[in-house]
Amino acid sequence: MGAPRYSIITVCLNAKEELKKTLYSIEQQTYKKFEWIIIDGQSKDGTVDIVRNHSCVTHLISEPDEGIYDAMNKGINLATGDYLLFLNAGDWLYNKDVLRDAEKYLKADLLVGKLMVIDSQGNYSLREYDKRKIDKKYFYNQTFPHPATFIKRIIFETYGMYCQNFKIAGDHDFFSRLITKGVEFYFLPICVSFFPLNGLSFKMKHSKLLDKEVKMVRRRNFSFFFRLRMNAIYICKYTTSLSANMLK
Repeated sequence: MGAPRYSIITVCLNAKEELKKTLYSIEQQTYKKFEWIIIDGQSKDGTVDIVRNHSCVTHLISEPDEGIYDAMNKGINLATGDYLLFLNAGDWLYNKDVLRDAEKYLKADLLVGKLMVIDSQGNYSLREYDKRKIDKKYFYNQTFPHPATFIKRIIFETYGMYCQNFKIAGDHDFFSRLITKGVEFYFLPICVSFFPLNGLSFKMKHSKLLDKEVKMVRRRNFSFFFRLRMNAIYICKYTTSLSANMLK
């Protein structure tokens, strides 16, 4: 088969049932030039047994780690594909032709596809990032979706891996770092994966920890004057909104 075009990296911990969907979607891919790397945090529920004897699994590590970004960095160190895709346990590829369809667009440093989000009520909604204004202001508050973003492997060698000081906002920090460095990105016209809103980052959406880490992301990646400008914009919008409500 030769060198893999893709390295799919799955991080998991005690996710036996969730991993089944991920496994099936990868196993069914019509494009086979990929490797699948599973980094398990030494699960106790039989997670590893689900994938141990499947031929589509290239590397399987099950050992304690220092958190999700430590585990993701382990996967990066093992990866040999041209592009990396982080598809964690419980996420799954949109259809059997995703890797084949994405192949013809592989040219930029980052390739961001569409993402099918599933909320806690089982409702589906499509997130299309190409219809948004993506600039530094966007990354001040938001980030790209890992399960729908193909990252050229050389990017990690050039700009570094994930900062393990983060517990839940390391992806926001990573993508902000790339964008402020001028890394090229391209939008894929295809849906890449399904993403259930039940992961750690979603559960911590309004937590003090996330608020603290977002502030850390901003300090690490955006200049003092840019942060000052963004705060002024926020205050102006808040004041305008407050005045409008008082006049109603």
